[in-house]
Amino acid sequence: MVIFTHDKYLTLVAHFAAMFTAAIPIPINPKAAPAELRLYLEDSAARFLIIGQEQAAIAASVVSSLGNPPAIGCDFDLVAASSNQARITIPTADSPALMIYTSGTTGQPKAVVHTYANLSAGLSTLAETWHISPADAVLDVLPLFHVHGLCFAAQTTLLAGGCLLLEDRFELEQTANSLQDATVFMAVPTIYYRFLECAEFPKLAQRWQSVRLYTCGSAPVRPEVLPNLAAILGKPIINRYGMSEALVIASVPLQGPYPVGSVGLPLRGVEWRLIRDTSQQSTNTEVGEIAVRGPHLFREYWRRPELTRERIREGWFYTGDYGYLDEQGFLYLVGRRDDLIITSGFNVYPQTVEQAINSYPGVRESVVVGLPDRMRGEIVAAVVVTEEAKITEANLQNYLRDKLSGYQVPRIIRIVPSIPRNALGKILRQQIREYLLEELQSKPGHSP
Repeated sequence: MVIFTHDKYLTLVAHFAAMFTAAIPIPINPKAAPAELRLYLEDSAARFLIIGQEQAAIAASVVSSLGNPPAIGCDFDLVAASSNQARITIPTADSPALMIYTSGTTGQPKAVVHTYANLSAGLSTLAETWHISPADAVLDVLPLFHVHGLCFAAQTTLLAGGCLLLEDRFELEQTANSLQDATVFMAVPTIYYRFLECAEFPKLAQRWQSVRLYTCGSAPVRPEVLPNLAAILGKPIINRYGMSEALVIASVPLQGPYPVGSVGLPLRGVEWRLIRDTSQQSTNTEVGEIAVRGPHLFREYWRRPELTRERIREGWFYTGDYGYLDEQGFLYLVGRRDDLIITSGFNVYPQTVEQAINSYPGVRESVVVGLPDRMRGEIVAAVVVTEEAKITEANLQNYLRDKLSGYQVPRIIRIVPSIPRNALGKILRQQIREYLLEELQSKPGHSP
């Protein structure tokens, strides 16, 4: 059952209705374009499509062109039918409970299949780790077509018997008011950055005395802003590490310590190891690909057996993320496997360079990518958002020469007004690469 609506309350109604009737709920982005909707419907072979009124026109045009179209139900039909007695089917622990399409920032989206068993294991452990209880009111401003908003915020809260406060989206003023009634706030970095940009933030935060826990996912909060956030909120931001396939893998402990830049320790039941490019296990301080195993792992990629076998080997899920461990066992992320830059034979991890750029006074944020180069294989390039007009590309390069090895210093730096992101706040690196390549190729005499 594909769920295609802006209404978060009705998304949850449809989601749980599907689970109670042994159907597989498949929430998708309510802003999906016709081509995306067609991809989801054809790939999933969904037999039913729940739509919102705003999606009716797009859904009708797409469904009419399909050879085996799903039945369509409007969200207002769900409300009218809610009083009717449904036939409840009890699924098994290994039955599919949820299909989530990954965000697809670097390629075509693929559906991750979760079972009742692995969802129960992952979410109950998360509730235990963060002490989510019936006394909690969790404010959820995140999209429900991703595990962060749907599983970590909504399902974990309801599983623990807590109160779920739903908002359609993050709106600074409205969210600030709602936080007065919350005890837990789960967010992405861009939300915290928006608060930091607000002159009234310190005054607003004084009204959030009931909030005991602030968490951040989808990406860690930049290390250089964590102290300021903690000072204003009166509590540390709890960075965590998770993904669509493995739910929450690690979290900074609620009671500390709070190592700056770390995403924490593994949750109970989660095992991990770091694998070097040689397929050998890394030592703690060496960078390696993070592989995890445990009862929280997904079952498969829908209709992609070869990809499933490639990513899950001997029970270990290879995440595609690179990181290292400190002496206390805390994990630090350095980038995605697909984002690794190899220049003149040297490995460059984007996050290492981004942290150096972000330490320059007046820099708000940066993104580092690799661009093809005939001589070096790839070159390091960066886009930077600044708070001061006087910052120049030459200033930054001179500064970075004292912070980084020569091969890590970006050969190309561009000052940009903003960083492109998807609906979850994740950076669209491929879009940045395309922008930089287009600019370079427009220059006379350039050939990558």
